[in-house]
Amino acid sequence: MKLVRFVLTRFNKRGFLLKDESYVCQEDATPPSSIGSGLWIPYKLMEFGDVEPYDFGAHARSDFEFIGCYYLKTADRVYFESHWIEGADPDSFTPIQNHYATDTNAVYFMNLPQDDLDPVTLEFIGEKYLKDSGGVYYVSGYHRSKLAKADPNTFEFLSENYAKDIDSVFFMGGRFFTEMEHANPASFEALSGAYGADKNYIYFNEYSLYPTPDRESFEIVSDRLSRDKDHVYYEFKAVEGVDMETFEYLGGDRYRDALNEYQDGDIYDENAIAF
Repeated sequence: MKLVRFVLTRFNKRGFLLKDESYVCQEDATPPSSIGSGLWIPYKLMEFGDVEPYDFGAHARSDFEFIGCYYLKTADRVYFESHWIEGADPDSFTPIQNHYATDTNAVYFMNLPQDDLDPVTLEFIGEKYLKDSGGVYYVSGYHRSKLAKADPNTFEFLSENYAKDIDSVFFMGGRFFTEMEHANPASFEALSGAYGADKNYIYFNEYSLYPTPDRESFEIVSDRLSRDKDHVYYEFKAVEGVDMETFEYLGGDRYRDALNEYQDGDIYDENAIAF
């Protein structure tokens, strides 16, 4: 769990004076309220160590306004955490999400201008994608990757795992995205979890299930198990030898038939060493 240290700084008429208290909490927790002449300034912890004082200029506590996503501003400056964003326009500065923000002149990630993005047309699509007039981007933490073939005019977010445009279907896994070469974007739809389907195939992640399931009897059993009238599938491969007449789901990735008990895609061995 990411932690944040909220540092209580003290101000007087001449500006930043000292810091004398701190409070550590989870990133999404509510910090303590401002106290007296102090102001809680969020500071992300990389290590549990002392927090150095920061120069916030000649501003009193009442000059600061928190505007979300670790941004705060005065009448003439914008800050990300303790970092002054030189050149940012306080009047038009707007946090978006995932530490991205815009003003009339630029797009910012944390305190850094993003010169390749257009502030006028920028928008997030779900939690992991953003787009502007120049393209579509996959965002994961501090990483941003351009989807070279994605069309920003027709790009559509489908689920945590899938997106599509008029020409392609995309799968996202971790920090990486994959164009699904054989998927049909016109008919593709996201199913539950990591499953998707188009008019030709059913998919787990970016892979089509093999052999191709019977659509009428297909059902998703768990995060990684599915079945039809003839097969049990672990992820995208059919499990050999399962008797579907006596198939019984046991929970998690465990199941059995009249002869065997199975774990994942194999016969369960209680003596097997887990790695």
